Amino acid sequence: MRDGSLQPAGTPQKREFKTEEYDFYVQDIWKFSRNLTITAGLRYGLSRPVYEANGYEVKPNISLSEYFERRAAGAAIGAPYNRPIDLDLSGAANGKSPLYHWDKNNFQPRFAVAWSPNFGKKTLGWLLGKNNESVFRGGFAVTNDYLASILASRYEQQSTLGFTQSSQIPRNFYNLINVGPAFTGFNQTVRDLRNLALPVGNLTFPLQPPNQNRPTAIEFGFDENLVAPINYSWNLTYERAVPRGLIVSVSYLGRKARNLLQSRDAAAIADFVDTESGMDWNTAATQLEILRQQGTPVSQIRQIPYFVNLFPADLSARLNFRLLRGLEFNRKIRLSRLNFYRSPKIGDAPDDGFQLHFLALFG
Repeated sequence: MRDGSLQPAGTPQKREFKTEEYDFYVQDIWKFSRNLTITAGLRYGLSRPVYEANGYEVKPNISLSEYFERRAAGAAIGAPYNRPIDLDLSGAANGKSPLYHWDKNNFQPRFAVAWSPNFGKKTLGWLLGKNNESVFRGGFAVTNDYLASILASRYEQQSTLGFTQSSQIPRNFYNLINVGPAFTGFNQTVRDLRNLALPVGNLTFPLQPPNQNRPTAIEFGFDENLVAPINYSWNLTYERAVPRGLIVSVSYLGRKARNLLQSRDAAAIADFVDTESGMDWNTAATQLEILRQQGTPVSQIRQIPYFVNLFPADLSARLNFRLLRGLEFNRKIRLSRLNFYRSPKIGDAPDDGFQLHFLALFG
């Protein structure tokens, strides 16, 4: 429910997503001569950001693309960026800003030309045709994809942030000693089973979801800076009439696109840089992987500045690293320096353990 209280057993999850889409276009055809025609037009599309009509809608308090960039910038200077992410209500039903901004720059021009050359009995006439025996056609168009339907579907099926909570009993929790309840039917009540955490109600926003270390939480959300994908299409065709009533046609079609939707892990492991040596994690780990592939004994591995600077050998804490498939070495480190390769969870403190991987949809 909106206040965080538990719905009656068997109540379906009902969401009503809405949007509004408007399209305008103008087009005209110009016949400059009997054998030259040009067509041009302009289309404009405007789509309202999709929203949930009953207010079951939340979003992070910071743009996920900005969060991603801050983590990358922090890693580049050796300073972890682990700011907790809060969730707040969004959408028109809550009187808040939408899941993503209005995209008002969807101008889509189109252009096409058809030309039938007539070179008479000259050489070009023999090659390209005479008396309108051949024609060149070409066109170019800019189009935008509509986001509302795909975003509503993904938000409904994948997002569990805010108003959806699940709890499950670990596998093998019930066994021959700890016997579970007998199966009595498909409508059997399971909410009173042990090891199930039920919502307590009193849901308030802004909200920081509780920490979840195992299994690592993977949540899905939208980047607030989403824009509609843009497609560029062009074509060129040459047609020539040949004897016996045959026509030869050769065409070239091309297409490019920008701002396509993709999923990125906004809290992926950062390529943390050691500012003393200038070496980054990927470079240092690659060196170790090469040594592993070469079968280098651990005793013959020379010190790598990256690990020497970040993991001082004179400290008492010890950590065993098992890298990839078998390479193992011990090195004394300061545990508080390990947070550089952690994925921060929503609500995570800067030096807590492994936390949230936040899967974001970027455009």
